[in-house]
Amino acid sequence: MMSGTLIDVAKHQGNLKYRVWEKMLEIVQYTPVILDPNTASPFHYLSEELTSVRYIEMKQHLPENPERFRAFPFILGRDGLGPGRHSWEVEVGESCLWIIGVAKGSINRNGGVAKGSMNCNGAMAEGPGEGPWCIRHSDGRYIGTSLSPTVTETPLAVRRPPRSVRVQLDWDEGELSFTDAANGTLLHTIRGLPITERLFPIFCPSQDSLPLRICTQAMLAARPTPPTLPTQPYQGCDIM
Repeated sequence: MMSGTLIDVAKHQGNLKYRVWEKMLEIVQYTPVILDPNTASPFHYLSEELTSVRYIEMKQHLPENPERFRAFPFILGRDGLGPGRHSWEVEVGESCLWIIGVAKGSINRNGGVAKGSMNCNGAMAEGPGEGPWCIRHSDGRYIGTSLSPTVTETPLAVRRPPRSVRVQLDWDEGELSFTDAANGTLLHTIRGLPITERLFPIFCPSQDSLPLRICTQAMLAARPTPPTLPTQPYQGCDIM
C-alpha cells in the first residue's frame, strides 16, 4: 500500500457491525408456540388464541381422548420440537406456583405422569421417565428438575423473581436452559437430555388462577436493532 493512502475506517467498521448484527439474528431464533387444547387437563382454561392458560377449580367435562392429561394440570405445546435450536418466552407474572419446560411426546397422560416424572405439586417418582425437564417455582423457591439419567432436583439461587422466562432448547446438543427474559440472567441449565424423539413445551399454571402466557411478541421485541452505518468515511488513519 502506498504511503499516505487512507483507509475508509467507517466502511470496514460499519460492515463489521452489520455482520455481527446478522450473526445475532441467526442466534436469536424464536419458535412460535401455541397450546394444544387436546392435551389440556379438565382444570385448564385456555384463551381463544391458545397462548394463555390458567387453572380453574371446577372440573370441566372434556372428551377423554388419549392425548389429554387427567390427574394433574399439565398442558403441552401443539408442535413437537426436532433438531435445531428453539426458543420461546413465557410470562409467569406473580404466580406462586408454575412449571415450564419440555417433555417427550410419549409422556404418560393417563393418571397424570409416568414413573420418573413430576406432577404440578412437585411430587417426584423414582427412575427415568419421559419428562418433564423443567424449572419449578413454588412459594418463593425455584427448583430445576432433570430426569437424565436419574431424578435430580437442583435448588436455584434466584435473587430477583423473573416475570418472564425464556426457554432455550438445543435439540442436537441435548441442552435446555432457562433465563430471565428481562435481563438475560441464567436461571438454570439442564444438559444431557436423552433425546430420541421430538420434545414438546410443557406448562403447569398456578392454582392461584393467575395465567401463564406465551409471549407472542417476544420474537419481534428481541430482534437486535440493525446498526446505524456511517454515511461519511473517516479520513483519520494514515498508513505509512
